[in-house]
Amino acid sequence: MDSRMPLRLMLAFASMPYERRFIQHYVAFYFRYAQASLVLGLLLIVGDFLVDHFADPAIAANWLRLQVAVPILVAGLAYTALPAARRHWQPVVAGFIVVVAVALFWILSLVDRQGGAGLKSWVGILNFTFLQFYCFVILGVQFRFALLSGTMILLAFGSALWMEFGQSTSEFAYWLYHVSTLFILAAGIGWWREFVLRKEFAMRSDLDDARQAAESLAKTKSEFLAAMSHEIRTPMNGVLGMTELLMNSDLLPQQRSWANTVQMSGRHLLGVINDVLDVSKIESGHLTLETVDFTLADVIEDTLAMFAHPAQAKGLELLGRFTPADGEARLHGDPLRLRQILVNLVGNAVKFTERGHVELHATVARQADCRARVVVSVRDTGIGIAPEAHGRIFELFSQADSSTTRQFGGTGLGLAICRRLTELMDGRIDIDSSQTLGSRFVVELLLPLVHETVDPLQGQIAQPRQRFAALVVDDSAASRQTLVAQLQAMDVAAVSAACGAHALEKLEQAALAGRAFELVMLDADMPGMDGLQLALEIRNRPALAGTRLVLLGGGHTRTVTQQLQELEIASQFAKPVRRADLRHAVEGARAGMGPQCEIERSAPKLPSTALRGSVLVVEDNPVNQCVVLAMLDMLGLRTALAANGAIALDMASAQSFDVILMDCQMPVLDGFQATAAIRKLPRKQGGKVPIVALTASAGSAEAAKCIEAGMDDYLTKPLTLEALTSTMARWLPGARPD
Repeated sequence: MDSRMPLRLMLAFASMPYERRFIQHYVAFYFRYAQASLVLGLLLIVGDFLVDHFADPAIAANWLRLQVAVPILVAGLAYTALPAARRHWQPVVAGFIVVVAVALFWILSLVDRQGGAGLKSWVGILNFTFLQFYCFVILGVQFRFALLSGTMILLAFGSALWMEFGQSTSEFAYWLYHVSTLFILAAGIGWWREFVLRKEFAMRSDLDDARQAAESLAKTKSEFLAAMSHEIRTPMNGVLGMTELLMNSDLLPQQRSWANTVQMSGRHLLGVINDVLDVSKIESGHLTLETVDFTLADVIEDTLAMFAHPAQAKGLELLGRFTPADGEARLHGDPLRLRQILVNLVGNAVKFTERGHVELHATVARQADCRARVVVSVRDTGIGIAPEAHGRIFELFSQADSSTTRQFGGTGLGLAICRRLTELMDGRIDIDSSQTLGSRFVVELLLPLVHETVDPLQGQIAQPRQRFAALVVDDSAASRQTLVAQLQAMDVAAVSAACGAHALEKLEQAALAGRAFELVMLDADMPGMDGLQLALEIRNRPALAGTRLVLLGGGHTRTVTQQLQELEIASQFAKPVRRADLRHAVEGARAGMGPQCEIERSAPKLPSTALRGSVLVVEDNPVNQCVVLAMLDMLGLRTALAANGAIALDMASAQSFDVILMDCQMPVLDGFQATAAIRKLPRKQGGKVPIVALTASAGSAEAAKCIEAGMDDYLTKPLTLEALTSTMARWLPGARPD
């Protein structure tokens, strides 16, 4: 029993506001069934009339029942048609029934005195008790009103019985017993009906209150997350931006090392912040998935590229294995969140593996319903996970062993986020691992297939041409197998060698047989004879002088670059090799480009300082102002500063700018309002100038909001020089692609 409704005869909630809410619900509830109640009541009355009329047409009480039914019908019609009648239905209908009952009592008494059956027959009793039942049950009068009406009817009928049978106590008791029994039955039905309705109302109200509280909490949490995302990312933009500017200045080696440590620590802190925000969004149900077209190969290569240098620094072999057909299959889903899952898994694998390799393997199984079962596994040769910890590692803030946190660090959020994201995509994630034998995580998703396509470059390579031979030299068997398979898919006769000596032997044998290798791919970090030493041996042998060499891995220092040029190594690619880099190497060998060095092409691109134009920076935070202005100055761009949207609107209408960098959250006039106002300006006053949002809120929803507001592009804080450079090149006049 609900504490708000004490168990007593007169049902009522202890709280008056709660009681008023129930009465509104009660009236609305019976309004929905008023028509059915009227039909049922009239059928009972008419049926009773017909039975008695055909049994004894002379009984006058039959016609009296119809006279009683007519006002009841009128009252019911008023209830269903008139809102005012519904508001005052309870007391009115209760009083109405009492009036009808008293009138019927006198009519039946008159019939009885004239010699009819009247009150002495069951017809009279049924008329009264039917009114009670109709009052309690069918018309839906509240119990307290129905009980009062029924009691008055019972007293009236009892008075009539006493007047009729007062001299015969036994006969009076007999009739009163039958009438009282029917009254108690009707009262019990009415009480129980209202009791059940009140219980249902209380439970429904509790659910509604809980739902409203949850919605309010979720809204508050969402607003808190949005505020925290902005408040955290804004100072992080200052820390990381200033650090990047510092590292691009003249520093002593010790100072550069310190600055690099600050930058690495800042990016690690940003990663932890992003994990916490993601968990909060997932738990509150505010994380939404994108649905765009993508290829699995792009996601895998981007993921592996992030860990190429950390893996190389630990001496690990980082591998990506998938067939060209699987890699080029166009899928429909959220590549950003899939990449986030893989980044977590590969990052953990690199972190917990001291020697050996980390392999990312993917397959796409096409199905008949235009969908594909995508299975991506990450396998390492690291410390492994005990079987009893397999279920625990996917929980928030949990790791396989408490000593793991002390030795390797981490928040215990990564795998929990992976599981939540996988479930959001209607997939699953499993683990197969044991201690000291490494781990294997498997992500399985069912994604729509867009359509089968063939990469244009791959199609060009696959055209019938004269086959040429390539040699892959790598001490890692898995790496050799992967590269050989990729080359063979490009119609290259590829073979492999496990060491420098074996490679030289194969090269000389092929040259003597007149089938020299046109392309040799050398791993930079082989034991014994490394890639550069093997390249020197090849260049010192006249028979192999024309061989095109490609170095895989290795550093990008000035000394290494000089060695590559001296040895005429055509290109240097990071491991694992991207498809585009491999195609470039194959195309160069097919074209007979020879051994000339193209290191400048494959070297990392530095931010260009050849950009020209004027940029209006709209930013209220002083630190972020310094960061953005300094980065734009490094790019050789003219700048102007506005501290809020209102100032930016005045400046944009007074002078012309090539690009506007617009912060989204500012006082006076925020970025969205300022953009809308600028777009209303005439073209000559800057109404069509490209506007790039500077937002501290990461995510597709924020990006869509920026575009809908009239902005052309967006940059996410913390801002990087590389991202700013590419965006400026995209929107500055003369730098835009045709």
